[in-house]
Amino acid sequence: MKKVVLILAILHFGFSMAQSSDEIGFEQGLFSGSNVATINKTKFVVGFPLLKTDSYSLSLGGDYQATNIEYVDADVPFTTEMIEHFNMFSGSLKFAHALPDNWSVVLTGEGQISSNFENDMGGDDVFYNGSLIFRNTDVENNSIWKIGVIYDHQYGIDTPIPWVTYSKQVTEKFGYQLGIPEMYATYNVGQSHQFTAFAKLDGFMGSFNDEMEVKVSDFEDTGILRQTSVVSGLGYQFNFLGNFSLNIDAGFSLYNNMTVEDYDGNEIYDFDYNNGFYGTIGVKYRFNNKLLD
Repeated sequence: MKKVVLILAILHFGFSMAQSSDEIGFEQGLFSGSNVATINKTKFVVGFPLLKTDSYSLSLGGDYQATNIEYVDADVPFTTEMIEHFNMFSGSLKFAHALPDNWSVVLTGEGQISSNFENDMGGDDVFYNGSLIFRNTDVENNSIWKIGVIYDHQYGIDTPIPWVTYSKQVTEKFGYQLGIPEMYATYNVGQSHQFTAFAKLDGFMGSFNDEMEVKVSDFEDTGILRQTSVVSGLGYQFNFLGNFSLNIDAGFSLYNNMTVEDYDGNEIYDFDYNNGFYGTIGVKYRFNNKLLD
């Protein structure tokens, strides 16, 4: 719980980009911490509306992420073979509905498998995520309130996170979002170029379902690798062909934690992972939906 409080406190004073829209995209990410490991993530995202009216929408989504970790042997006192390669598959449904007085509600449910797939899959490889967000849109003021809660194991946190944000487009060029857990400040140059200052939560959680020996902790069993980071930096977005965009983020982590745990949540080994470089590059197509945008 102390780790969660620290993460939220840091995010409260940062900037980030929150995305809840339906989109199809690809992203390649890199997190470098030379004292322990370098983490590479390749992610594909699909989310598209099944039904859409002025009052409600129902969307189907799915993610795939390959996480590859290259450890620095001198700083890891055990064999890491079981926690070097993970694959994550997920499927989700998202329902949005308009409410009176410019309010709307967005409800998401997701089932997820995240594992090294070294043995037969079991219940410990399956994770369940979800979110409940209420939105209030003030068209005259160009602002949006979001209030709710999000629960996503791929942040590396096994507890719900509160969501309270206020976003505003101040001018045609400048906009911002304040609150918890994500913030950002954006500056638009014409219709095609957007620059962003951000801080955001990033992470990973996956099970290793074949026994791994950690002699320094007297452990030989299956378990979970958990990684959580708060990253900040600058981003660039190039919009083209209508709803397509190219996105590049680069920055540095403000907080990082990576641990091996058993399935009861007991810490087996803390990697004492230093902060390091963070970067992503991706391409996406975004579907228009006034209940989500």
